[in-house]
Amino acid sequence: MGMIRFIKEAGEKLFGIGKAFYGTPNQYPQIFEANKPMLSHPDKIHPGQVLRIPPT
Repeated sequence: MGMIRFIKEAGEKLFGIGKAFYGTPNQYPQIFEANKPMLSHPDKIHPGQVLRIPPT
């Protein structure tokens, strides 16, 4: 399975997105790394941003 495109909504954090896709919030760094250089910091994501979610 390839990358999944995910549109971030208000109130969502990488921690929660990691839990939703991988079953554990501790995988959020994998999402952050897949979205560099678009993201400068894991806490600086905005509603409407399209994130790439790498396969497990």
